[in-house]
Amino acid sequence: MKLFLPSLIYFAFILSYKTELNIKNVLRKVSIILPFIIYSFISVLWSENKSFGALKNILIVANLIPYIILLIYYRNINIEKLINVLTVLFIVAGNLLAVFLILTEPVLFVSYGIKQQTISHVISGKIISITVIILVLKFLFLDKPEPYLFISFILNILAICLIPHRTSLLAIGILIIYFIIILKNSRTVLLTLSFLILITGSYFLTRNLKVRFEFVEKYLNKNEIVDQTVQSRILNYKHSIKLFLENPIIGAGAGGFRILSEGTAHFIFQKYPHNIILELLSEGGIIGFTLFFLPLCNGFKNLTRLKNVKKKISVTSLFLFFFISALFTKDLATNSTLLAITLLIDNGGLNHSEHS
Repeated sequence: MKLFLPSLIYFAFILSYKTELNIKNVLRKVSIILPFIIYSFISVLWSENKSFGALKNILIVANLIPYIILLIYYRNINIEKLINVLTVLFIVAGNLLAVFLILTEPVLFVSYGIKQQTISHVISGKIISITVIILVLKFLFLDKPEPYLFISFILNILAICLIPHRTSLLAIGILIIYFIIILKNSRTVLLTLSFLILITGSYFLTRNLKVRFEFVEKYLNKNEIVDQTVQSRILNYKHSIKLFLENPIIGAGAGGFRILSEGTAHFIFQKYPHNIILELLSEGGIIGFTLFFLPLCNGFKNLTRLKNVKKKISVTSLFLFFFISALFTKDLATNSTLLAITLLIDNGGLNHSEHS
């Protein structure tokens, strides 16, 4: 499931162009992130969990391969066809998943955490969220948006409220605020009101959403937080800071984060802190953190210079979504899409077609 997004992009690319690989071209395209990748592999040498560190680095590279292929042939393919294929794939996949989640309610939460789960609320939450972003962008930018876009938006927001994935809801909420500030039109107002109504209604009329945000009320009332996820995150964050302070320059090495979640009902080893900043600092130290975020900051700076407003808003919204997700969910391998977006911006792909 970690490979869903890159696999989907690669599938769309196959439909658009026949690919070939060229090593020199690959190295040139990835030069901006290559120092971090090399350092991350080297850091496995001083990691206490070398096997997991090596596996994580391999997954990062594997996740990036479809994006690199896309970059190599970006100027030779039918980019409009590629974007259209991707858009259709995500809307269809997202809507089908949303209907499934609404009809089956496969996840049940209780105060201390997940009681029943037949499908990952994290993975399905991310798929639904990306679908929502695509729907919102099309609804905001098309001259005459089709009614199905707004209906699909309602359907997917309702699905994500029923799962519910807190990080995705937070990210979508922040992006809607971003759209309001940038665009300031009646369509953004309609989307905002719809989002707030669905969130409010789901909070009072369904079980999961209220249970998932119960920890906020307990924290404000200074009561004990029993949510396993919140407990685990707090423990992970403290351990990350401890690892960083022990070795602030080079960190504990890739895969070096490892802690027993004693506060949860299941005594399991956590292999990452669920926060990309703390993960980089604890495992890569200042060197790894700098090598990762310098390209990222440079890419974001170049993104702000785009003259095409629609393209700037579209890519910025995706960038913000993946960054917010990386602050609360999974590890660097899962969130390597941030590096992929950086590669796209650095290689000038966004300037290839103003129409796209």
